[in-house]
This record gives sequence, structure tokens and C-alpha cells, in this order.
Amino acid sequence: MSAEAMSAEVLLLCLVPCVVLMISGATAMLFTIKKQVASALEHFAAGVVISAMCTELVPKLQEPDETGVKPSLVAIIIGFSAGVALLLTCRQLFPEDEEEDGEDSTPYRAPAGGPSANIPWGSMAAYFCDLFIDGGLTGMAFATGGGAGMIIMLSIALEMASFGSTAVVTVRNKGCSNKQAFLAAGALASTLFVGAVLALTFMSILAGTPTYYGLLSFGIAAMLWLVVEDLMKEAHEKTGDDEPKWITVMFFLGFLLPIILDRFE
Repeated sequence: MSAEAMSAEVLLLCLVPCVVLMISGATAMLFTIKKQVASALEHFAAGVVISAMCTELVPKLQEPDETGVKPSLVAIIIGFSAGVALLLTCRQLFPEDEEEDGEDSTPYRAPAGGPSANIPWGSMAAYFCDLFIDGGLTGMAFATGGGAGMIIMLSIALEMASFGSTAVVTVRNKGCSNKQAFLAAGALASTLFVGAVLALTFMSILAGTPTYYGLLSFGIAAMLWLVVEDLMKEAHEKTGDDEPKWITVMFFLGFLLPIILDRFE
């Protein structure tokens, strides 16, 4: 399993969300994604994540191993609790800034050579934390085998399609140049990839141990947070109370997708 997980193919797949983030950030310098489109992507990605978690990852915490022994319940509880605690701590340390939502209707043209002091470091710190965890989820899903890796990777890539634009516009709106904004997007993409590689490495080394299942439980808690506190929350903020029904339906289509794909494996 270790050799397969660390294959060049898997590492390239882990790069896909990073590339999507960079493309989204680059296009934000020309135009921004419409709020309804971004909300629809986030609904769809949330459905995919929940479905993949339920069908691919949670069963691994319940199935006995080759010797007939089920994963350690203590490790599962500790891992899940640690995930919730860490995410709550990150939210406390890096609270959301309502003024930095990156949702301008027209692209902002910052003057060349804007001072680095204008970079919104508070928002950037929160972005780095979120993307490191998202990358970790991708690597963790690939390390568990099955179709979880591909499905989670695609859902994170969908999230990055709107996230890259938001991050770049947030940086530029503080007076930074396009170059600085693009470099910031590159740093965020690198963080996403590093998180994926580290999770992939450790999960592959620890396969079958109580620590492995503890980390898997940690990842499931992070996925729940990603859906409830990130994707769905941001999606509803974009559309407000007037959310079109077709956007709501995107969540259910996303949930159905992994089930359909599983039939073609």
C-alpha cells in the first residue's frame, strides 16, 4: 500500500486542486466568479465530501482488520475530539473578517508595487490553516485506498475554483499589486500540496495501527467542519435568503455522484 500511495500518479493527482486554485486566482485578475456560480460549486462540493465520507471513510472505522479485530474505539474518539478541538482553536485564533469576503463585482486594479504591509495577514493565516487541513484530507483519502482519494480530490478542487478567486481579490483589495496577489495564491497552493504529501506519507507509514485510525477519525471531523462551517456557510452567505432551488439541488447531485461512480469501478 505504501508504494502505491506514494506513486507519482497519486502525487500528480494531489496537485490538481493546487492548479485549480492558481487558475482561479489568475482569472480573478480579469473577472470574478458570479456569486450564484460559486455557491453552486460549493453546494456540489459539500455533497461530494459528505457522500465520500459516509461511503468510503466511516466504514473503515467499523470494519475489522485481517485478524478480525475492530479499530481501537479509544483512538477513534481521541482523534475525532482532537480534530474538533483543533478546528475550534483555529476559528478562535483566526476569526473571519466580514470586510474581506473577496466578492467584488468588478476586478480591482491595485497599483504596481503595493507595500507588503497591506497584505491581510490575519486572513492569510486563516487561509493557510484551512488549506493545510484541506490538503491533509486529500492525502489522507488517497492513503486509505479505494475511490475516496479521487472523490475527495475532486471536491477540494471544486472548492478551490471559488476559493482562489476570493483569496486573490481579498489581497488586492488591501492595496497589493497583482504580482503580490499571485504570489500569495502560489503560497496557498504550496501549502495545500504540502498538507497532502505529509498526510499521505504518515498515513501510509502508520497503516493498520491505532494512530492510523485516530488520524482517520481526525480527518472525518475535519470533513464535517469543511462542509458545515466552510462550504455550506459560505455558499449561503453568497446567495442569502433568495437562493435559487437549482443551487440547493446541486448539493444532492454532489451526494449522488460518488454512489454512481462506485458502480463503474
